[in-house]
Amino acid sequence: RSQARASTPRGGARGRASPRPTSRPSNRPSASAGPKPPIAAKARPSGPRPNGIPRCWWRATEMAIEIKMPALSPTMEEGTLAKWLVKEGDTVKSGDIMAEIETDKATMEFEAVDEGTIGKIVIAEGTDNVKVGDVIAVLLEEGESADAASSASAATKDDSPKGDARADENKPADKVEDSAHPAQEKVETGARQLFDAAKNDGVADPAIPEGTEMVKTTVREALRDAMAEEMRKDDRVFVMGEEVAQYQGAYKVTQGLLDEFGDRRVIDTPITEYGFAGVGTGAAMGGLRPIIEFMTFNFAMQAIDHIINSAAKTNYMSGGQMRCPIVFRGPNGAASRVGAQHSQNYGPWYAS
Repeated sequence: RSQARASTPRGGARGRASPRPTSRPSNRPSASAGPKPPIAAKARPSGPRPNGIPRCWWRATEMAIEIKMPALSPTMEEGTLAKWLVKEGDTVKSGDIMAEIETDKATMEFEAVDEGTIGKIVIAEGTDNVKVGDVIAVLLEEGESADAASSASAATKDDSPKGDARADENKPADKVEDSAHPAQEKVETGARQLFDAAKNDGVADPAIPEGTEMVKTTVREALRDAMAEEMRKDDRVFVMGEEVAQYQGAYKVTQGLLDEFGDRRVIDTPITEYGFAGVGTGAAMGGLRPIIEFMTFNFAMQAIDHIINSAAKTNYMSGGQMRCPIVFRGPNGAASRVGAQHSQNYGPWYAS
């Protein structure tokens, strides 16, 4: 059993997976009930979901509780198990943070709801592309042994797809097959031909000196570190946009900047792109170095007059006498399961 919440400052938004019922169904007979019947697997509880929120992924058996990768958002299909904060043999209680799980939008904390002992960690930290519903750990209740965790883990492996299911997994990736599009081949386009040609242009990766320490990072972390580096070097640099401060960024790109630089240089704004893009443009003309964040570049359309006619053209229109050193940043292009107003690619617009 488990729940999850977003890694946000106290009082920030939280994403929670609801707990399972307070007691597990029991098949254990009383002492006076005569011979014990065969042990049966406990079924997943039925009935209404609390508050209309999907239950956490878990499965109880007579031996242990399987903790499964949770769906931390309605569109989540997989995630990265970034870090375990517990180890096998640790005792956890309600509210203890067990792990950090990274999605395409944020790093979430995965909490325990009830007491138990971590019997087995099934998925190692740092594992990418863990599917929602995959068993990540086994929790033992009081009186259960480590053998129960091993048995539960083995039972999970027995549930893996076999036969035809595995054959489906091995289908070529370039074929799409469903009821509407049976065995459709990938479409050959000019863009695909350019992409395929670029892969064979003979350009090799640069040589890496032996003994070089490699550091694993995400694009989100790299963007944050680059901004923090500039903000440390130049106190004229500041970040402004929706949810960049208290919530630490809609996609957690500004995570930690408010704590380091304070609310004078990491500024939350109302939902008014035209307003804060104009304020940022004026600040740049006045000698500051703003970084203006759009939650998505689709919303930059609200501010396109400031971006094009003010920020971009000022240097030219003033004959080089007035500069506008400003950065507009944010995610761009198509994303999974979002509307057309969040999916357009503005690269060609601003590059033309």
